[in-house]
Amino acid sequence: MNARKKAATPRAAAKKRLGPAHVILLVITIVLGLVAATMTTLAVMRAREVHAVRSEAAQTRQEANDFYATHWCNLIAPTMRERIARHYKEYLRATPEQRSAVDATCPGNVATASVIAQYKIFKNIEFSDYSCSPTADSTAFACTIDVAIVNEDLIKRLPEFSSFDMTITTYFKTDEGNPHFSPDFKTTETVTMTFDAQGHGTAQFETKYQKNWGANYALSISDYYPNV
Repeated sequence: MNARKKAATPRAAAKKRLGPAHVILLVITIVLGLVAATMTTLAVMRAREVHAVRSEAAQTRQEANDFYATHWCNLIAPTMRERIARHYKEYLRATPEQRSAVDATCPGNVATASVIAQYKIFKNIEFSDYSCSPTADSTAFACTIDVAIVNEDLIKRLPEFSSFDMTITTYFKTDEGNPHFSPDFKTTETVTMTFDAQGHGTAQFETKYQKNWGANYALSISDYYPNV
């Protein structure tokens, strides 16, 4: 009887172990991955911080420009007429951002200031004619005035304005002297006028008067203010 031989059972394959070099490489890879992730996170955080700082700085600059614009616009008013030319020069010297803020806030004030700064009354605005006389009760002096704008460049700008406030001074002389040179009495009135496309305007007004002032008088345009 033949004896059976059992096949030899192969020994279970021994588990492979990582060598020291592989362990070091693995650790380095993990560390580098963590470093890269950390750097990416920090970069994103830094970018957000920079963006926030820039946005805040831009907002601060805009607020400063808006404050400048509001302040400048409030300076352009009939009661501050004598300083408007100076304020317009300040506007021209301002930064482009400040001027843009002013232009957006009060374009009409910019137009008014530019006209006042560029066009003085002398040789630009004058009387075509005027006539005045005491009222029946001699308590007022009634005048009719014809005013002409004689500067062509100023005439071209008339469509920018609804009217002009003209400051009219009336001089009285009780003798035969020139009322302009040495008036005994004078009054001032603000007359609102409109002008046609050729720069001509007519208006009527009354000013205070006393009978002893007489009828020797003269008028002058002492100031003006364009209204948008």
